[in-house]
Amino acid sequence: MLNSHRLRFEKAGPARYLSHLDLIRTLPRAFRRAEIPIKYTEGFNPHAAMSILLPLSVGFSSACELLDFTLLSPMEKEELLTRLNAALPEGLRALDLLPPAPKAGALLHAGYTARLYYDDGVPEGCTEALTELFRRESIVTEKKGKKSRKNPSGLTEFDLKPAIRTVTFSEEPGEVRMRLLGAASLNPTLLVKAVGEQLPDLTPDFASFHREMVYDGDLNPFF
Repeated sequence: MLNSHRLRFEKAGPARYLSHLDLIRTLPRAFRRAEIPIKYTEGFNPHAAMSILLPLSVGFSSACELLDFTLLSPMEKEELLTRLNAALPEGLRALDLLPPAPKAGALLHAGYTARLYYDDGVPEGCTEALTELFRRESIVTEKKGKKSRKNPSGLTEFDLKPAIRTVTFSEEPGEVRMRLLGAASLNPTLLVKAVGEQLPDLTPDFASFHREMVYDGDLNPFF
């Protein structure tokens, strides 16, 4: 009997720098080391039948990564999590085992915390200016897309505003904390890019990003 599951896992520390391709190579190896029997595709070059619901950008951390997979034989939840965590590399940690529902296509929003760092201290009036920027009716920047003959750079104009549900800013010592709720497809680095374009004096010296939660279309947590 096949058993479909959804794993919630954490990606932090050095694992933040694993690309999506690195991750889909690393996870099956961990399952094999943990001797957890999972389904593989058939054919000449079989691979683990796994799917990461919302791939994370390199350098981001997250407490809500989701992986769908199928067991070939039943296993107790706690045993699976314990064995898998013993086999995962530093920075990856299995948090929970869930039913594989709702379907991946229902994951429509994501919440992030970004930390904008300023080496010489937060500029005066920074949070107020950032708040006013993102109150504008339109915030256009460029994002990378597919290259073509007509568009060899792959850059296209993109209005951030329709993809943002809420964004707030608060000042901390040496940094500004940005809390963002937006479309699942929205990369929060684009907001920082827009700050550099629209308010260059407020461009942070460094920014870090953490995905807090993912949501369905009604903004219910996805797990």
